[in-house]
Amino acid sequence: MREYENYLNVHDGIANKFDQAVFLKKARSYDRIYSRFLPESREACILDIGCGTGLFLCYLRQCGYKNYYGIDVSKENIGFVRQNITDKCEHVNVLEYLQSKEESFDVVVMNEVLEHISKENTIKLLELVHKALKANGLFLVLVPNMENPVTVYTRWHDFTHSTAFTRNSLKMVLRLGGFTDITIYPTIVFTKHSFIKRSIGGILRYITRKFLERLFEYPRNGILFSKRIFAVTRK
Repeated sequence: MREYENYLNVHDGIANKFDQAVFLKKARSYDRIYSRFLPESREACILDIGCGTGLFLCYLRQCGYKNYYGIDVSKENIGFVRQNITDKCEHVNVLEYLQSKEESFDVVVMNEVLEHISKENTIKLLELVHKALKANGLFLVLVPNMENPVTVYTRWHDFTHSTAFTRNSLKMVLRLGGFTDITIYPTIVFTKHSFIKRSIGGILRYITRKFLERLFEYPRNGILFSKRIFAVTRK
């Protein structure tokens, strides 16, 4: 696809120069999101769909996983990954790639990829992911959070974004793709903050929720305020 041919160089939000220290620091940020969900076995077979510049692959390598693999529609991205991170990656169309991968993976991960998929292909892709997972296989999906009213810019800052998700719409498409037991989490982790900071943050979020409920009829079941949300589900 033409829009991804030079994706690395036309997108201002992606570093197209490799700085190992900066890259390793960014890769470690996945730890606070995924560490409690990823399998203990370092032999687990893990697929990173839309691996981009290889941040998550770098994280998996840091964690000691051995059987990881990345795919991406951008040849430029794959060239960057092979040069700087790992050769365990491939330039390929994900729909074509998954056709022959039934029950092949213990874990499939999509980090800020699903929003790039057109609506007509979203359900088809999720069905293929479901088939590609082994029994009880884990699927992790990270997307921009359109439930948060102040991060709506994320929907439009990338020309290649096709769709956007809240908790409800993310659950909907996962169910349509064949997944059932689905949990949605915010990417903000507050446990490392002090009691005072957690308390102040809780009060401010409560006030903001009430404000949005009264003025804009936001749902009473709460709002996730993180910039991103992620789903955890199994086959």
